[in-house]
Amino acid sequence: MVPAIEKARLYRGKGGEIMRSAVSRLIEYTALVEIRLSPKIQKILHDSLDENLKHPNAEIQVGSSVLFEL
Repeated sequence: MVPAIEKARLYRGKGGEIMRSAVSRLIEYTALVEIRLSPKIQKILHDSLDENLKHPNAEIQVGSSVLFEL
């Protein structure tokens, strides 16, 4: 799902910040329920979180950084 969101460029424009927060939350819950993912998907999700950490909005940064504590 995350690659499809990125491919559709839903992080841009109106609602982009909401999408970033939603993706971070999706990744968080995926980690919490310990869904097994391939290394390729893990890298994609990790890269997405890295991008969110660089975002100027502090709320998005905090939402993404919590996941690195898991």
